[in-house]
Amino acid sequence: MTGRSSKKPATPASSRIMHPNPRLAFPPLALHVAYISSDRRRTRPAIDSAMRRRQGPTKRLVPTLSPETACPHSYLEEDFIVLEVDCTACQGPSDLSHTKCLSGVMNAMTSGVRPEAIILKRFMHKRYRGQIVDRVSAATAELSALVRTMSASCEPSDKRCRTCPASVHMTVPAMRMMLLADPWTYVSRPEAMHARVRERARSCACPNAHVCVEKALKSSTVPRRGL
Repeated sequence: MTGRSSKKPATPASSRIMHPNPRLAFPPLALHVAYISSDRRRTRPAIDSAMRRRQGPTKRLVPTLSPETACPHSYLEEDFIVLEVDCTACQGPSDLSHTKCLSGVMNAMTSGVRPEAIILKRFMHKRYRGQIVDRVSAATAELSALVRTMSASCEPSDKRCRTCPASVHMTVPAMRMMLLADPWTYVSRPEAMHARVRERARSCACPNAHVCVEKALKSSTVPRRGL
């Protein structure tokens, strides 16, 4: 008895049915996979890293607002000097009552003249005059004085003074950061801010610490009663 094979005969190439989508008739593109070591094992971290390099960031990065930021600005001469600050590209609130906005305006004013009006330009412009501009100018004058003191002071030769928190070399930059971190409190309640500075002398064992702290406080231009 002759047995028959269960295998079906091969279909001739001429009679094969092609896929209706012509794009699928071409071979698929090669998939690039990252490998490590000699056994060519696929690694998920390596693949993810390669995909991040190909795709890039998925959303727009928001610029940071740091105390060191100086806002883009220009000066205009009308009947008086006006400081115009361009806030169109900034993510901040565009308001001088906001600490970081005020710090950015102060950093811009340190290299210019004292204006009589400040305009924050965005889709709605904000114009400031009078007492608030005077207080901003006073805070900027304090910032300029601290920067001048930092530029004029030399680094101590003694290693203990270079690392001492009560030294002028360390106290004046700390005062500058306190001013930029909270300008309104600094100029309205300078006695509270100076008390925080004097705490630096109590925290170290140097017998001349209070002398160095008082020397640093002499660079302040804000009156003791505040503004």
